[in-house]
Amino acid sequence: KPHLLLQSKKHIFIISHMRARTTLLSHILNTSNEIVGSNELHVRYRNAFDELKARTMRIHDHGFYESSYICDKLLHNRLEINLDRYRNAKYIFNLRPVEDTFKSLLLRHLQHQPASSVHKLQEYYTKRLIYMKELWEALPPENRIYINSDDVIDDTQKSLIKLQEFLSLLEPLSEEYSIDKNTGTSGHGDMSTNITEGKVIKTAPSLLTENEEKLLNQICTKSEFELFDELEALFNTGV
Repeated sequence: KPHLLLQSKKHIFIISHMRARTTLLSHILNTSNEIVGSNELHVRYRNAFDELKARTMRIHDHGFYESSYICDKLLHNRLEINLDRYRNAKYIFNLRPVEDTFKSLLLRHLQHQPASSVHKLQEYYTKRLIYMKELWEALPPENRIYINSDDVIDDTQKSLIKLQEFLSLLEPLSEEYSIDKNTGTSGHGDMSTNITEGKVIKTAPSLLTENEEKLLNQICTKSEFELFDELEALFNTGV
């Protein structure tokens, strides 16, 4: 039914950085019958062609035709959003505390890349947070909300109520979610075993070797903490 690609749909964009539990957040949002989209599409949102591409990728998701919202998470600056077209979408900004973010980034990076290239993580993180600040300031206050990644784990119900009210959902969100063929697979977000449990799980902090700690100290510096604090203060004021 190709004509259904043109039916009225609103968008939810999760705006964050890598390793911030956004896969968990998108799965929780997908517990609502009004929302479709639990995996990352890796598409830009610039024009009608991009919109058609995103809808084509989502059309086989369970509940697409009945949903009001299409959800996607954007974690890279290359995934542009045309605000003239998507100004009235709903934007969920999400940050994870600095040290935990860099630990997770580092461990994932070292699985596939040499230690000599860890500086790329610092560059990515800095540029990403600067972009997030610019996007936040460009959006109408009623169309944006901030959720701290730790709150999703430590104060789940409060976070879910906050999201339900922001999105004007008819039914509460649930911390127990369904998994699908993409959950936990490469290219679709978090690949840990935790995400396939189908519920919010509190995990112990990652332990690093001595060499990994040295690498962490090289890339996780005072500047990153200051940038995070500045951005979170801005988000919390709602200005």
